Amino acid sequence: MTKLPAAHLPATIEPAYLYAPVEQVNEATAHYIGTMAKAMQHNGRQLVHVDTIAAVPDRAVTIVVECKSAIKLRLCRPSSRTWIWLQGIVPEEARLHMDSVSREQLWNLFERYSLFSAEGLVMVSDAMRQHYGRKFPRMRTPAFVMPCVNAVLDPQLISAISDRYDHPTFVYAGSMHAWQCIGLMLASFANVQSVLPSATLTILTKDRAGAEAAIGEAGLSGITVDFVPLNALQDTLKKFKYGFVLRDDHIVNQVATPTKVSSYMAAGVIPVMTDAVRDYAVRLRDVDPIVIARDHGPEAIGAEILSLENRAITADHVIRSYGRIFSDYFDHDIYVDGLAEFFSRQRER
Repeated sequence: MTKLPAAHLPATIEPAYLYAPVEQVNEATAHYIGTMAKAMQHNGRQLVHVDTIAAVPDRAVTIVVECKSAIKLRLCRPSSRTWIWLQGIVPEEARLHMDSVSREQLWNLFERYSLFSAEGLVMVSDAMRQHYGRKFPRMRTPAFVMPCVNAVLDPQLISAISDRYDHPTFVYAGSMHAWQCIGLMLASFANVQSVLPSATLTILTKDRAGAEAAIGEAGLSGITVDFVPLNALQDTLKKFKYGFVLRDDHIVNQVATPTKVSSYMAAGVIPVMTDAVRDYAVRLRDVDPIVIARDHGPEAIGAEILSLENRAITADHVIRSYGRIFSDYFDHDIYVDGLAEFFSRQRER
């Protein structure tokens, strides 16, 4: 995706606009946005990132990454054709994370107004499509589903350390927010460590104080807390066998497709997750090795890990198994043609 002003584009290429504040476009979202840019290129358009409505001309083809931006465009550029990329369900997130009824109600209004008037909706999961089908049964806005992925399989990383699958080494990379189920992760790890004293856990986070507080509350010791920038994460992950991605069974998590899963798997880290993430529970159920726990208790999660520890796992097996999912479900290139056709449709109104 280019940041060149539209006026500098070749005359044969028409611009399309990604209207998003700077903070909404980062390394974590770049892969997804890059796929949408490829789809626009198939349609003879160059996706140009702008962060002000003033930079969006009348009758523009636009993509936004939240409902509030779509409303601003509808009010200020009523002739624009706008697609919305829905990364999550914001009203329900407001209630879950901030316990804010007023924010939930406000974002419900944003959703209702913007989703019904959009050209189309790009969603991250089939569970999200089903959610909106239940929430707005009269909505007829077309939807395209593509999971969140921000890494590609790297066989060299997977096989870089010859004995990595011989040792119970665990990693968690992310924030200390409550919805990341840090307490459940630590309790699950404690169950494993009680049987396998050699098991290690490394937490990679900017929130060192939060991590150390959580470790103290869990009564654990010997856990490493560190931080690596996103551009160094994949190389760091090659040291570990398992990676935690635990979620509670809540609608916010049910419709998500956490990028952490593809990041782990791309480096050969075996995800340890619950079946709360509905699309992953279905699409990854035949992947091996993986832990997708139906029982969300720490004893059950620990038992599933210990069961996997009884097996011999090789890098070659992981590369073959994970390679299948990265050549299909996690391969954004296979979505480009369908997404291009989706962006080219003229919605009937």
